[in-house]
Amino acid sequence: MKKSNILITGVTGFIGSHVAEALLSQGSYSIIAIVRKNRNEGKVEALKQKGVAIVEGEFYDTLFLERVFQEHRIDHVIHLAALRGAGKGAWEEYTRVNVTGTEVLLRAALDHGVKRFIYCSTVGVYGTIPSEVPANLSTRLHGDTAYHRSKILAEGKVKEFIHRGLDAFIVRPTITYGPGDDGFPKILVDLIREKKLLLPRHDVTIHLLSVSYVANLIAKMLSAEGLRERVFIVADENPIPLRKLADMIHGHYYQSRYPGYLTLPGFVFDGLVFIFRFLRNEKWSTRFLLISRNWYYDIQETIDTFRYLPSRTKNSFIQSIRNCQIS
Repeated sequence: MKKSNILITGVTGFIGSHVAEALLSQGSYSIIAIVRKNRNEGKVEALKQKGVAIVEGEFYDTLFLERVFQEHRIDHVIHLAALRGAGKGAWEEYTRVNVTGTEVLLRAALDHGVKRFIYCSTVGVYGTIPSEVPANLSTRLHGDTAYHRSKILAEGKVKEFIHRGLDAFIVRPTITYGPGDDGFPKILVDLIREKKLLLPRHDVTIHLLSVSYVANLIAKMLSAEGLRERVFIVADENPIPLRKLADMIHGHYYQSRYPGYLTLPGFVFDGLVFIFRFLRNEKWSTRFLLISRNWYYDIQETIDTFRYLPSRTKNSFIQSIRNCQIS
């Protein structure tokens, strides 16, 4: 049986590398991956060894992309690449890469008859902190950072091309953790190990996601039939209190709960958020919001549609640490 060809962007990124692994493990797909020149050479070489066809260039370069589609019979596209996070660039750069670049890829996919297009967005389209919890598919979108605004606009492009006939879907994962993580969860672990994380005195509940689970879900979406919804939120089974997570992490390393004296009143965090917003420092205002406000999501539609069995954070997060995956 002839393998389907999948074009993936962002394959050397955190989620992308796990999506590639999930697809390769099935044995029914051939992967063509667009990577930037001189980018993550170690990861690129490892992917080549596994049989991934690497093409060097920018996915938002129209002429380059046309050559890729002409040289390879592309059946599906998984678009994961983006300029990510707060404070990573000017608005023009977010627009060029995340919005215009997505539109270029969508147009090429439609013109060349791609069967299915999967776009990886983020729950950040609801804002760093959603206006309601649990946030759901009807919750108001809020672009409170340049990154989040760009993802909202990019989702709009995807929906435009759906109306034009492209079989496209949007995945909104929450913050992911697992092998190779260098983002918020790893920072959290490092701060807890060093007893440098200051927690608010009030209860805060957050919602994380095992990266292997979202990777497997994206792989499953390629062949799923009869999909009614076009947008899916992905997270672990249940949100978890930040204090409980801190106690679990600290307990793993020191066999004791995280020190109770490392807390501050909520108004201190509110003040820090205000200061960093005034300074237009999205990176630090985002970090303080994430540890001082509630953010969690309704994933029932995803569970019902795909029979998705989400991970349990309290088990999988600590297992990641035990396996030296987050350290």
